[in-house]
Amino acid sequence: MLKHFPPEAGLRLGSGLSISNGQIVASGGGGSVSVNVQEFTASGTWTKPSGALWVRVLVIGGGGGGQAGTTAAGGIGGCAGLTQIVEFRAADLGSTESVTCGAGGLDASLGSDTTFGTSTIWVRATGGRGANATTKTRDGGTLVNAFGAGGAAGAPGRHGFVDGSAGGGGGGATTTSSGSAGGKGGSGEWSGTSAQTGSGSAGGTSVSRAGVAGTVSANGYGNGGGGGAGNNAGAGGAGGNGIRGSGGGGGGRGSTAGGAAGTGGTGYAIIHTICSS
Repeated sequence: MLKHFPPEAGLRLGSGLSISNGQIVASGGGGSVSVNVQEFTASGTWTKPSGALWVRVLVIGGGGGGQAGTTAAGGIGGCAGLTQIVEFRAADLGSTESVTCGAGGLDASLGSDTTFGTSTIWVRATGGRGANATTKTRDGGTLVNAFGAGGAAGAPGRHGFVDGSAGGGGGGATTTSSGSAGGKGGSGEWSGTSAQTGSGSAGGTSVSRAGVAGTVSANGYGNGGGGGAGNNAGAGGAGGNGIRGSGGGGGGRGSTAGGAAGTGGTGYAIIHTICSS
């Protein structure tokens, strides 16, 4: 929802309304305001509503793809796309503006940018980084950009971090150790600190459970896809796909083949407009 208005004292909005010290006020006994909300989970066109005064644009880039598991280790989760929030006077925008929701990344690849604007790109949120073993380590080592690390043999995947990160892939197994659970997807709650419950369950002999796809949190943001479970007698479980710009989960380790990577979530945009009526 809208957080604030710029404190521009005396800015006239029409219909007896003005902004004073960051608050909308009515004068002369008339005028009221309403909020128009337009949400985009796929590319489309924003149309300026009648009586538009002030516009708040939130865009999230496409999520990065998770990394496939191997017979050596579980894959790494992809990173969430960047979130950008920008506010405008409605008069500065066109009557319509294009919204492009960036595609989620595939196996270990970048997500695409999400943008707002037609002839002028007013807001851009870059896509999340894909999983890449050269920029982070497995099994609890250093993590950057909110990735969840994949587990080593017999170890579970590490959880993704906050802001929609994906979980790591499940710890794989040798023929003598059971497969481990995938890491949970990171929370899309900005102030949250706990991972979600979307990981693949622990694997075992001839068992390979896929990570659960990301879910939409109570505030509308995407939680990351869970990591796939490891399997000690077959292929690892697949990573879960992200949603609304969250990262894809890493695939679980398998004794015969690693699990497939989860795809990053498509980018997201939500635009709130204050209107006079």
